[in-house]
Amino acid sequence: MSRQSAPTITDRTRCGPTSVRTARESPGPVGGVRSRTRISLCPHHTRIQLSPILFVRSVEVTNSGTTATTVHLLVALTEQGVPRYLGSCIGDGDRFWLSVFEALRAGGVQDVRILASARPQAMHHAATTVWPHASVHLDVPGLLRSTFDRVPRHDWMALGHDLARIHDAADPADARTAFAALRGTWAPRHPEVVRRWERHLDLLTERATLANPIRQALAAGGLLTTLTTRLDHAVATGPARTEAAILQTANAIGEHLTRGDQPWVRRWGPVRAAFETAFPHH
Repeated sequence: MSRQSAPTITDRTRCGPTSVRTARESPGPVGGVRSRTRISLCPHHTRIQLSPILFVRSVEVTNSGTTATTVHLLVALTEQGVPRYLGSCIGDGDRFWLSVFEALRAGGVQDVRILASARPQAMHHAATTVWPHASVHLDVPGLLRSTFDRVPRHDWMALGHDLARIHDAADPADARTAFAALRGTWAPRHPEVVRRWERHLDLLTERATLANPIRQALAAGGLLTTLTTRLDHAVATGPARTEAAILQTANAIGEHLTRGDQPWVRRWGPVRAAFETAFPHH
């Protein structure tokens, strides 16, 4: 995809402020504190019926260099392997994700085969409640992004090599062996990285059981990386924005990047065949 400038909040898009579906108070994690949650969807893109993969990419953006906000970006693949930007949201918790996924289903996403997120445990119950046949997997590119954000640049190459041995392992046993090596090498210098990957070890070993074409589709996160980078830059360098305005900015960039019918991966046929084998009755 050729490099294009990201649209600003003033650009006309089909996901405008009126697409903010909910803006309500929700229980906070401590002492009954309540926080606002927002869901902003693009209804013309949610009419997918069946999505082989629904990506929920979470990115922490810094509003004008001061306040950090975590924004969740929703991108689904069609049965033809074309990415469609569905919208964005701010919030967390089981009730929140249940409302997000119910809104997607009401908009037309009737079934999802795999939901990929760097926070799979937080979304598992809500996803399988709305889509009973869905399988929840780890968004490895998203996890890698959040990992390297916390690691000095001079460690990136060596750490990336050791992490690849885990997420590219040929079978669950190899993934666990690779993690043991990671812990031995990096626990003294980056214990938080080791703990983060240990929390997801069961899902990483489950990932090793997937067919290679499906794993390749899950790993092809170039578009999502571009989306998160542009959103982070737009929010950090622009004027201070409300949460609704941050979502509008995310939607403008997301729609801009997913125009057209370019497939998620170059050869979608093997991926589709692998899904039909893995999910024969759905």
